[in-house]
Amino acid sequence: MNAPRATRADLAVAVVLTAFGVVSVLTTGPAPGNGVERDPDALAAALAVLSTAPLVLRRAAPFAVLLVTSAALVTLSARGSALAASGLGPILAAASAAYLTDRRGAIASGAVLVAVLVLSTVLAVADDPGYLASLTAALVIGALATLVGDTFRTLHERNRELERLRSAEARAAVAQERVRIARDLHDIVGHALAGITLQARAGRRWVARDARRAETALGEIDELATRALQETREAIGHLGGDAAADPTPGLDDLPALVGRLQHDDLHVDLRAAGVDAAAVPPLVQASAYRIVQEALSNVIKHARPATAVVTVATSPTALRLDVHDDGRRRPSGDGRGHGLRGMRERAAQCGGTLEAGPDPAGGWRVAASLPIAGRPA
Repeated sequence: MNAPRATRADLAVAVVLTAFGVVSVLTTGPAPGNGVERDPDALAAALAVLSTAPLVLRRAAPFAVLLVTSAALVTLSARGSALAASGLGPILAAASAAYLTDRRGAIASGAVLVAVLVLSTVLAVADDPGYLASLTAALVIGALATLVGDTFRTLHERNRELERLRSAEARAAVAQERVRIARDLHDIVGHALAGITLQARAGRRWVARDARRAETALGEIDELATRALQETREAIGHLGGDAAADPTPGLDDLPALVGRLQHDDLHVDLRAAGVDAAAVPPLVQASAYRIVQEALSNVIKHARPATAVVTVATSPTALRLDVHDDGRRRPSGDGRGHGLRGMRERAAQCGGTLEAGPDPAGGWRVAASLPIAGRPA
């Protein structure tokens, strides 16, 4: 992994502090109360440069910068030279180390900084009347600098974690939407093909015996295919974020669904008296519609001829569906296909349950309970 590169801000900080420090060291001589004991010289200027200039590399090597700037500060203090901005070098280096490493790095850099500031204070102002105040200030500044760096690192890590969580949630939402659309397409196409097959067989039977009934069967095929094409386009439109796509089907669409499947080989009786569709959330309505659609498609594919009874009822907490047919299942209709799994997933996405299997009284039953009031059904 490449080391972080110095930024323009790092360069600007290092240049400004170094220029200020060098100028201050070269223009400050011994005077009562300023803690300076030596006249300016070239070594003092060089140490002033070493105490701040390495900050340009604080991102790439924070601990090395901390050690170099600390050594320069301690040497300046020991010589009795003017410190000026030299103390800012180790402080910024320690804060950077705490920010760029980890908690152990923050503790280590804080310990080094406090030791350096205390030692520099002792060397520079040990005989000064305000020595204790200066020593206390050194301790506080050392602790605060490290705490600030560590706090900013913690906040940065939390922000990155939140970004990762948001990205993961977005990817999961996209995956769920794709699964939902794939499930819709399965139900739409499967139901349409089942209905078309039903009507095509009827038309073939009646074509030579009753032209009017054959024409009716062909009309049903046309309507089923057109509707399937329209619903497929709507599902794909949702995938692309098409705001103009029609709303998803609901309970009010069940009579039309049942009406399209009425045939000599299949009679469907819908019992939904007293059901208030407005009290059922749209997601639950859409899931209920698709469950009934798939259950009836399975009857067409696996159990014709048959009579199917679709019962829809509501309670204060749940929408209950029951699709029962009296047909005799073919060997392929064992209830382990994609359709049954899709119905269970649709029930689960609403927090509901679905059971399907042979009815002891004969035929096949699909029963679902979908919560409608945010409580278990």
